[in-house]
Amino acid sequence: MSETTIRLESMHSKHSQSLIELLIYTFRNHFKQCQNLSDEQLTHLFEKRLESSSNEASTHRIVALEGDKIVGTLCLKWKPESNQDKAKNTLFSKEMVQVLGKWDFFKLALSSHLLKHDPALYECYIADIAVHPDHQAQGIEPLLIKWACDFAKKDSKFDLITLHLMDKNRDTTRFFEKFFFRTCLQKKSFARSVLFDDYQWNYMTLPLK
Repeated sequence: MSETTIRLESMHSKHSQSLIELLIYTFRNHFKQCQNLSDEQLTHLFEKRLESSSNEASTHRIVALEGDKIVGTLCLKWKPESNQDKAKNTLFSKEMVQVLGKWDFFKLALSSHLLKHDPALYECYIADIAVHPDHQAQGIEPLLIKWACDFAKKDSKFDLITLHLMDKNRDTTRFFEKFFFRTCLQKKSFARSVLFDDYQWNYMTLPLK
């Protein structure tokens, strides 16, 4: 596959179903707390997640398309200018307890808390990036990262672009280092090791100025 067959577009409601399928496939393979959830449960979960993020003025998601199929995605997040810009979180509700069950809901809530990162005023944060396994190493990841860097550089309020990576993902770390990201902080957590099977997470940054 050549890079010219892939196009990047901002997330639109028409992409929702294809994006959810990609997120289910990717997150189930990476996060063991998702492995016991059914496709129906995960679909409901990601529908709520996308609903919540689509109402936030401080996020921007793009999708990588091959034809009409989404093969990759990246979401950026930054600090809202005011509390009014924060969208209501619809992910954690009585409805989700009924869909997931109390125990899986508790694990989801704890996992979300451990993964949560509130960007600083000057920070553009990569909240998630995913490429379908069948399309990895085909130039999609660099396209997504280049877009993210270009997006952040165009806004003068951003001094750096950042992300978190599991320490065990050494190949992914080396990939981001090719774009001059560097690990500036290592976070260790027993709870993360239980839920995500990795004791240490690395906070990587790329200065923009």
